[in-house]
Amino acid sequence: MAVRAACYGRPGVAYLDFPGDMLIGSCSADKIRWPLQCPPPPVCLADGAAVSTAIKALHRASKPLVIVGKGAAYGHAELSTRDLIEVSRLPFLATPMGKGVVADDHECCVAAARSRALAQADVILLLGARLNWILHFGQPPRFRPDVQIIQVDICPEELGNNCWSSACVRLHGSIAAVTNQLATEARSMQWRTSSHQSWTENLKGVIAGKVEAKKAMEAPTDPPLNYYQVFAEVRKAVPSDYAMVSEGANTMDISRSALPCYRPRQRLDAGTFGTMGVGAGFAVAAALLEVENNTGRHVLCIQGDSAFGFSAM
Repeated sequence: MAVRAACYGRPGVAYLDFPGDMLIGSCSADKIRWPLQCPPPPVCLADGAAVSTAIKALHRASKPLVIVGKGAAYGHAELSTRDLIEVSRLPFLATPMGKGVVADDHECCVAAARSRALAQADVILLLGARLNWILHFGQPPRFRPDVQIIQVDICPEELGNNCWSSACVRLHGSIAAVTNQLATEARSMQWRTSSHQSWTENLKGVIAGKVEAKKAMEAPTDPPLNYYQVFAEVRKAVPSDYAMVSEGANTMDISRSALPCYRPRQRLDAGTFGTMGVGAGFAVAAALLEVENNTGRHVLCIQGDSAFGFSAM
């Protein structure tokens, strides 16, 4: 049951507490009853009518946006999510640990225009992302007061959280399966991108300005070095296929944009609760996993001084 609780629905840790006599006791091996291996989580599809409503809302929108959350990464939804983006050409951005589900260098990625995209989008598709503090609880002025939210989540209790509009569409199901449903529905209606072309061009204009500003901050100047100069050198030194652990305040925030992700589940950070002191442990565990799976990938750990101090003390 504990394994099912950890793997099914929204994945996470299951805590087991054993009484002392069981921990120190003993018994003969022939009395041990071994349970069967837990089967893979069942695949859940969203209601077909709701999928159709969601696609029509996105197609009708003048300023649509897709937000890829870590739920899409945990749900191994990268193939179907990329397919949906390719079919619809919808602009997208990712939450910190949703990065890489669709590569940061994809032409539809508008992460560099995040503030503009969030503030002006009229229809937002949430793929395994929660409207918590990371997304400003979906509230003005960071979001439009009349924004329509389409939520896709494996956890039914999450549907409707901080989503105040009656026009919100809720799609409960496995994210990989639901994004495949959305892509199939988009194809069936002969999706046109012209309705949001000016919106996409507007965001690309913002991105171009941000890119130039970033280049200026990365350019060599007199000491002391700033974050962008350091990360520019790190970016040159690391391969594209590596695992990254990032922890800290400015260190973590700036590394998110300065060091792109090209594959899912590539990046770990302090998470939803902003926990300090987890970076070193994450990095050691990630390195052990890469060795165990014989991937040959390196693990890069980037920590601020306080974050490192929590582990080093």
